[in-house]
Amino acid sequence: AVSRVSLYALVFLLPIFFLPWSTNVLDFNKQLLLALLTFIALFSWMIEILISGKIKINVVGFYIPLAVLLLIVLASTVTSLWVYGSFWGWPLAANESFLTVLSLTLFSFLIINIFKKRELKKLFTIFIISWFLVLITTILQAFGKFIFPFDFAKSVSFNSVGTIFSIAVITSALMPLIIFLLVNSKRLWRVFYIVYTVVSVFFLIMLNFSISWWILMAGAALVIILGTLKKDSFDTKWLALPMFFLALPILFLLFKLQIAGLPYIPPEVFLKNRTSMDIATQVLKIRPILGSGPGTFVYDFSKYKDPALNASNFWDVRFENGTSKVFNIASTTGILGVLAVAFLWVMILFYGFRFFFKKIETVERGIRVKTTGKEDVRYDFISTGVFASIVALTAAFFLYSSNLTLDFIYFLLVAGFVALNFGTEKSFTLKPSSLPTLFATFSFTLVFILGLGFGILGMQRFFAEASYIAGIKNLQKGKTNSAITNLQKAAVLSSARGGMDLYFRQLSLAYFTKMNEEAARKDETTDQIARNVQVLISSSINSAKTATDLNPSDVTNWENLASIYQSMIGNINGSDDWASKSYDEAIKLDPSNPFLVNQKGVVLLRQAELLTKDQASQKEQILNDAQTQFEKSLKLKPDYYLPHLNLAILYQMKSDNDNALKEFQQADVLTGGTSPGVVFQIGLLYYRKDDYANAQKALE
Repeated sequence: AVSRVSLYALVFLLPIFFLPWSTNVLDFNKQLLLALLTFIALFSWMIEILISGKIKINVVGFYIPLAVLLLIVLASTVTSLWVYGSFWGWPLAANESFLTVLSLTLFSFLIINIFKKRELKKLFTIFIISWFLVLITTILQAFGKFIFPFDFAKSVSFNSVGTIFSIAVITSALMPLIIFLLVNSKRLWRVFYIVYTVVSVFFLIMLNFSISWWILMAGAALVIILGTLKKDSFDTKWLALPMFFLALPILFLLFKLQIAGLPYIPPEVFLKNRTSMDIATQVLKIRPILGSGPGTFVYDFSKYKDPALNASNFWDVRFENGTSKVFNIASTTGILGVLAVAFLWVMILFYGFRFFFKKIETVERGIRVKTTGKEDVRYDFISTGVFASIVALTAAFFLYSSNLTLDFIYFLLVAGFVALNFGTEKSFTLKPSSLPTLFATFSFTLVFILGLGFGILGMQRFFAEASYIAGIKNLQKGKTNSAITNLQKAAVLSSARGGMDLYFRQLSLAYFTKMNEEAARKDETTDQIARNVQVLISSSINSAKTATDLNPSDVTNWENLASIYQSMIGNINGSDDWASKSYDEAIKLDPSNPFLVNQKGVVLLRQAELLTKDQASQKEQILNDAQTQFEKSLKLKPDYYLPHLNLAILYQMKSDNDNALKEFQQADVLTGGTSPGVVFQIGLLYYRKDDYANAQKALE
């Protein structure tokens, strides 16, 4: 009973669940919920086995691809660019982490072994009710009726799943299941499914997302094909529904329809297929077997992205996902990951084929059996709808990236389909002092210890996130001391699991902020202020270095360390060299980033400024090196104004005012004439050239 209730609760809560006390309010908290309720269900099921002395297992071949997938993800995690992130998820993609895949595997196993057919129908109904609530709340949000009391939820795009377009993808994929549930339901439930269908259609029209239309078309076409093939057992008048859902996407895609009066939803920005494919290809050249590690696509993107992206408005965005889940799998889990997922998909198609063409020896309640001539064919309404939705979701993985809710729904449907139609129940009696009893007891103890360990570490993760959020809020309010205390607590809590680079990185910035506050104090002696500043500088650098030690694959950590060293140039000996080396490490991880290249040039520029007159030759060489960096930055992004500004300063240091003026003018054009500092410098250079008319014009 505890197992069933836990799984019922999980299926209902996961789509709508989120908490405000973490940076990632959605998938981070959903992962905790998934792991917690899955392990509770598993513990309860195993306790029942030990108490009853009997093991009942539904033996089915589906366990094989599940086990293969889990092992491949584990192997990829062990060899990951960042093992911690690939194991736990956040701040990487939580849905791709080993913990999530393990939880989904156990969830599928429990669905297959705990629920009977009638209970599975109830399980699907509970899920549809939950998804209906997701649709209603998302539509209200889109119309500006913000029902959640949190500041971050005051947005038309906020919902409890992920991007609003991911909801459209899932809604389209679920439509085949809804059709069959509607057809095979009694009056009151049929009314509910009709209302659900109307709301779903309205939502899809409101989003008008092309990928969701294609998925809806695929699902509707499959329903029509299956209904036509089974016309002896399926009332063909209901085929009007899938025909409608086939015609609706065609109408919107063909005629580019836009309905007036609907709220504007900002479009989702994602990578092109070609870009994702190129990144996956580059990763597979270096790490072909197991990829870069679950959830590490953001690192792959930084390292292998096309420099042509710098010409777009999103040149400084680090994309965490490829165009589709398939590209993510190829990049992060390699060839073996692709083969494991392909094996899973092939097995599902195999089960679908067996379902439609298997002879029936017994007739169960809720299943219509008709003779097709050569053999009896089972046609179960719910199973057919589930299978069609599975196929639609599988197609979605080729067109769209995923999140934890989408992956959870996929495993729910697949496990439910297998449990409805396949498997042979085998029972084993656990005799006292027998080897099977010893093995069962050992397994329970092992699972209990691992589950308890995961639970404790999971709670630490949650409290660490809560402390981190409190620290960020205090920092924004100017309460630096409280912020440092909160961030220190978050860092300590994360250290028990290996350490979270994000917490140490933010802690380094908090120390840096406090250092500036101390330096500006007037109520302490100069010596005391100097000592306080020295301690805070050391703490800031050490925290930033700890972040790079914990996760050297994240360019953000090196960029943060470099910027801190850069701010110390002129105050601490060797800061310029360490800043330059840190920027070099960052550039290795993100070679197409014009900002990093420009910043390295700034460090060299600062080095040159500090040199004395008797170091003229050395200064000339450093300025030439800096110029090379600025020119390289402009080559990566020709419309980038910062390198022009820095080149202008460089030319001024070389007493080349003509070229300095040209660079300032170019920067002025790129900033649209909105930078008073740039225009002032232009006026100053005109003044020095005795061109008073242009100087006056600029200074005015």
